[in-house]
Amino acid sequence: PTPDDPSTPDDPSNPDDGFYWVKCTDSQPAAGKQYLIVVNNNGSLSAMKPVTSTKGYGYGYVVSVGKASDGDTITTIDNGNAFLLEAATNGYYIKDSNDKYYSNQSKYNSFTIQGSQPDGVWAIAYNDDGTYKLTYGTKFVQYSTQYKSFGVYSSKQSGAIYPSLYTAATKTTTAIQTIGTADSGHAA
Repeated sequence: PTPDDPSTPDDPSNPDDGFYWVKCTDSQPAAGKQYLIVVNNNGSLSAMKPVTSTKGYGYGYVVSVGKASDGDTITTIDNGNAFLLEAATNGYYIKDSNDKYYSNQSKYNSFTIQGSQPDGVWAIAYNDDGTYKLTYGTKFVQYSTQYKSFGVYSSKQSGAIYPSLYTAATKTTTAIQTIGTADSGHAA
């Protein structure tokens, strides 16, 4: 018997397939989409996790999501580390999977997290090396190799890395057809 609702590898809702992310190379990422904020630290890819502090601020710690040699795609088991870019006048709001908005409202280098849209917005600029500069006011997001987390800094930190953005995508497969040759009868 055939199942009523067969699961296919191309079905993005199939939890066995995971969630697929493709490296964004657009000069301006699209608002209304989910993104992973990823650092490539010496070939190891890590995605920023939502800040879980109950204090209203914190740093963006990371979880490993693959190797740069895997290409420009990432597969995750869920979308819990996704960030939504919401359209705003002259920029974006950044909201995590826990419906918390990100900004930097202090003299510190941590993210401020809150349940409503902040007063300011994020500007996002594409860098020539495939990373992005995410700026809030006069501070911008960098991965600190010293503290092993993302923060919001007013100047370029020693050894710091700008993030890449990976956008949510639907997995597609390419059919490969074996063709026999007329003279040998073997597959090519």
